[in-house]
Amino acid sequence: HIGRQALREAVQATDGHQGASGVISCNEFGDCSGLRFNVYQITDPAAGVAGSRENLVFSFLPEDNK
Repeated sequence: HIGRQALREAVQATDGHQGASGVISCNEFGDCSGLRFNVYQITDPAAGVAGSRENLVFSFLPEDNK
């Protein structure tokens, strides 16, 4: 269990964290930047991750992160 204030402080303190989707930093409002979201369609599981990257279905990068 983590209290609301502790969670809020942890998110607001996030700066330069190397996450799975890239480097993440958050502001005092809890808004985080540096995120790009990609959706891939896996058509050949045997191709692994590299193969699935060839099937990009959708990509979203907020305007302020470009």
